[in-house]
Amino acid sequence: SRRFSGLDGFNKPNHQHLHQTQLSFASKRWIQTSKSSRSNWLQGPRDPLNSQAIKKQQTYSRYGNDSEYVHFRSKPSYWTRKRKIIVVVSSTAVVVYYVSHLERAPYTGRVRMIDVGPTEEAQIGLAEFNAIKAQFSGSVLSYYHPYTQLVRKVGLRISKVCNEPEFQWEFIVIDTPDINAFCLPGGKVAVFSGLLQRVVSDEDELACIMAHEIGHAVAHHGAEKMGFMKILLIAQVAMSLVFDMRFVTDPLLLFLGNLPFSRKLEYEADRIGLILMREACYDVHAAPLVFSKMGKIAAESGRVLPKYLSTHPTDEDRVEYIKSLIPDVEKQYGKNCRRGWFE
Repeated sequence: SRRFSGLDGFNKPNHQHLHQTQLSFASKRWIQTSKSSRSNWLQGPRDPLNSQAIKKQQTYSRYGNDSEYVHFRSKPSYWTRKRKIIVVVSSTAVVVYYVSHLERAPYTGRVRMIDVGPTEEAQIGLAEFNAIKAQFSGSVLSYYHPYTQLVRKVGLRISKVCNEPEFQWEFIVIDTPDINAFCLPGGKVAVFSGLLQRVVSDEDELACIMAHEIGHAVAHHGAEKMGFMKILLIAQVAMSLVFDMRFVTDPLLLFLGNLPFSRKLEYEADRIGLILMREACYDVHAAPLVFSKMGKIAAESGRVLPKYLSTHPTDEDRVEYIKSLIPDVEKQYGKNCRRGWFE
């Protein structure tokens, strides 16, 4: 019996060794599991869109197993949805604001947006006029100067047909060689002596210049420009959000928005100026002559810009436009006028 004791000892299972082996394996498995759970806890909840299972499902082989293309599903962009909502709401608000401030321009009936009242516009004009008088304080001619008397005579005659009772008319002459004149909102008119010395030869030609400038004020182009600049600013912000290329969008808005708009207002002031001239019983045929003179002076000075780069139409285009308006203006306006008489 002892002879088989070794075999018996060999065949008997070593329960203590087996228990230690199972314990070691279980402890290792527990450690690995705990590490994995701790890692997942630190990383937070797993994103199902970025899980390995979905990545594996979206992996396919095009040229065998050597090259594989992995497609990752992108997360839904909540910012894109919010941006769309913001754009829609903002656009709707802008359209409602724009439509609620539409009105028609006098004499021409053009529909435009104005969101500045006449009182506020007149206050802006007065403040700017006082600033200009302070700037040229030593160059403003006196009330009794012949140039000032001439400008006042023509200006007051035109102002009587403007139908602007709220305007506080004021006329000054600035003694500088500049060929320029302007009328600010509220009826604040300034004429530079260079215009009287080099361009104007009689009252009709002076009336052409002054009626054009007064036409800007009568049509409230100052208020319209302020409203249009707001629209351009909104368009600039919107285009920068969509395209993010201001070096392209800013010049685009300038050449397609601001400059054409300014030229359109100049043409309208030409038309209104002719009407005011005719109603004040001035000779409207003097207008083409005046702009022809100004075109020659500009050409001699070398300050002629291409029409698409200028805020004003070319003098040649204005002459042709004014000539085309004269027959209708003479037919429709100034019916109470007699030659050399104004009531």
